[in-house]
Amino acid sequence: MPLPNRTGNAVLRITGNSSTGSMVWHKRDRSAAQVPIKAVAIDELVDSGRLKKPTFIKIAVEGAEGLALTGMRRTITSARPVLFLECSDAGRETTWQMLRELGYRCRCALTGNSINEFEKYRHSDSLWLPQRD
Repeated sequence: MPLPNRTGNAVLRITGNSSTGSMVWHKRDRSAAQVPIKAVAIDELVDSGRLKKPTFIKIAVEGAEGLALTGMRRTITSARPVLFLECSDAGRETTWQMLRELGYRCRCALTGNSINEFEKYRHSDSLWLPQRD
């Protein structure tokens, strides 16, 4: 089933706490409501001209961070936006590897402190800044 890394139909699962609705979490929770949605990759919107290249992106996708970033990799590479990322444990490794590979540096959004080691990159809000030449 498509997720935010490509355009297509997906399912958002919502439990009693609607703020934790997710396309990744709650797969085994039979009480979760399943809401069909259309997922659209940012790269497709930017490539088609339906969306201008962004200068700032906020990502809060409840466990699908790695997938969302994969679906906007070309945009991140070409536009070099600042990223505000709420990262869960589910997307932690993918986001760290991809953004470091693309020349971004990480700061804790709460303290402003640099995060230079994967072990210190935790489930939290982070500000990812593109390194400039």
